[in-house]
Amino acid sequence: MNESVKTLIHRLTPKYLLTRLAGVLARNELGGLTTWAITQFIKKYKIDMSEALKEKPEEYKTFNEFFTEILRTEPDRYVLKKADCVCLLTERLPNSET
Repeated sequence: MNESVKTLIHRLTPKYLLTRLAGVLARNELGGLTTWAITQFIKKYKIDMSEALKEKPEEYKTFNEFFTEILRTEPDRYVLKKADCVCLLTERLPNSET
């Protein structure tokens, strides 16, 4: 089968289209829809938002931003966390008033 036909069939499958749609929704600023999605995620997975630097769902512009969050570890120490992978531990946040 021709590669362009295979590619077309793949792009027309529901899984591909749903994945693309989820990506668009996750990376775009959608206001109330983003806040609602984050709130639902917090409730479903019982996330302790008191550990996050931004504790309120409406403080996140996108769903992707919610997954790249800054956590408080101690009063003057912060951890930059992307999903479940810890990336950076720092005493002070660059360009931050805290």
